[in-house]
Amino acid sequence: MVRRRGRKSLKKLIDDAMNAADNRITTISPKMRDELGDCFRHEDEIVVYSQNLVDLPSKVYKGMRLGLRRRGLKITTQKAVELRNDRLVTVNRYLVEGEGIGEEAEMYARLNSLKVVKVS
Repeated sequence: MVRRRGRKSLKKLIDDAMNAADNRITTISPKMRDELGDCFRHEDEIVVYSQNLVDLPSKVYKGMRLGLRRRGLKITTQKAVELRNDRLVTVNRYLVEGEGIGEEAEMYARLNSLKVVKVS
């Protein structure tokens, strides 16, 4: 007779994975964070390339998406690495292309105390 191994419950598997993740060092040292700050975008940054092209973080896009889609602007989703607190996180950022979107994004940033980065 073949003996079967007991199966772990889903809760037990999740708990084991969370414990393993807690034991890993995933934060960045303050010195390294300062050096990497210029290389990666932050979650509260809106990047304005021109008056017709902006790069929005996901939380800003979620607030503006209905109006953007209704106006028929071209939206491209891209994966990016953001610096959140002391961690590098893979997130979605959105390139929005259309007339006047740069000015609208700057106004949205001022109203919601976000940082605007102008790239030329």
